[in-house]
Amino acid sequence: MSDTLALGILNESLGLGVNLTVAPCVKAALRLHPAYERSVRLLASAGAILLDPDEISTLAASGLATMNWNLVYPRL
Repeated sequence: MSDTLALGILNESLGLGVNLTVAPCVKAALRLHPAYERSVRLLASAGAILLDPDEISTLAASGLATMNWNLVYPRL
């Protein structure tokens, strides 16, 4: 389902065969949901490279996540 611009671009790019690197910023609790693992496997089988959220983001004491873009960009 393409209910946001980001998902729409991701879905269209996969359909066009564009090489994709996905940098998810998702809470650990949400990663435990069965749909997350299925989605990760589906994206990988479609050729997308998924970066590990624990490696590219940190969780502040406030509960807000911060993406470390210096770790993301060199991998692209």
